[in-house]
Amino acid sequence: MRPPVRRQQSGEVGNGRERACYQEVGAEVVLNLYDYNGDAMVHDFNTWGRYVGLGAFHAAVEVYGLEWSYGFTEGPDAIYSCMPKSNSSHQYRESIPLGVTFFSMHQVERLLHQMGKEWPGQSYNLLWRNCCHFADDLSQRLGVGAIPQWVTPTLGIADERSSRPRMHAPGGA
Repeated sequence: MRPPVRRQQSGEVGNGRERACYQEVGAEVVLNLYDYNGDAMVHDFNTWGRYVGLGAFHAAVEVYGLEWSYGFTEGPDAIYSCMPKSNSSHQYRESIPLGVTFFSMHQVERLLHQMGKEWPGQSYNLLWRNCCHFADDLSQRLGVGAIPQWVTPTLGIADERSSRPRMHAPGGA
C-alpha cells in the first residue's frame, strides 16, 4: 500500500523544491551482511563460498535508519534492531541495495509488529528459519523483492519449517 502524497492546492504558492520534498515518499532498503560470529575462518569461507553459492552470513534489513534482524530467544521478541552495520555479535561484510519501499515509517513499524507474531524466537532454526530467511521475508513484504539467493542457499529448498514460499523477483535474483 502506497502512502498518500501531499499535493499542492490550487492557489498555493511554493517553489519546485518544496513540492518535490513533499512528493518524495518511501525509503531505501539495504541488505547488510555480516560474517557469522566475526571469525576469520568464516570470513575466508564466505569470500570463496560465495562463488559456489555457500556462506555463513548474518543478514539484516536496513530501512529508515535502523537495521532489523531476527535471532533465537526463549521469549517471543526475536526481531530486534540496531544502528546500521553495527551488530556487535558479527563482523560487518557488505551492503547490497535492494530498492525503495513506498511504505511509510509507520507502516514499516506496523509490519514489523505483525511479523513479530509470525517470527517467535523459539521457531529459529539455523538452516531453515534464520536471520537470512527473515531478511528475505521482510524485503519481499517491503516490496523490493527477494534477497540474493547466494546469501542463503536453503531459501530455494522447500521445507515445512520455512516461513513462507520464496517469491522470485522478475529476472530471477
